[in-house]
Amino acid sequence: MSLDRFNPDLAVHRLVQELKRDRILREEFERDPAAVAERSGLSAAEVAAIRGRDFKALFELGMHPFLLGQLSRLIFGTTEGTATSAAAEALVASLRGEDAPAS
Repeated sequence: MSLDRFNPDLAVHRLVQELKRDRILREEFERDPAAVAERSGLSAAEVAAIRGRDFKALFELGMHPFLLGQLSRLIFGTTEGTATSAAAEALVASLRGEDAPAS
C-alpha cells in the first residue's frame, strides 16, 4: 500500500480520530456506523463505504492505510494476544475485493 492516493482532507480521517477519543460516540458508532458517518460530514461515497465495510473503496478515496486499520478495529473489534483478528481479516478481504464479513 502506498500513499499515492492519500487525501489528507478526507472527512473520515477526522471521524476515526474522534472515535478513538470519544467513548460515547464510539458506542453510538458500534450501534449505527452509517448514522454517525452521515452526521460527521462524510461524503456520500465515504458513508457508503463505511456502510458496506468497503475498506478498498475508502483506500481508493484517499484514506490513510494506518487509519484504515484503526477503522477496521473500531468496526470489528480486536482479539488481544492472538496473531490475527476479525478486524485484520476483514480489512485484508476488502482490499482484495472480497465481500466484507458481518461484524
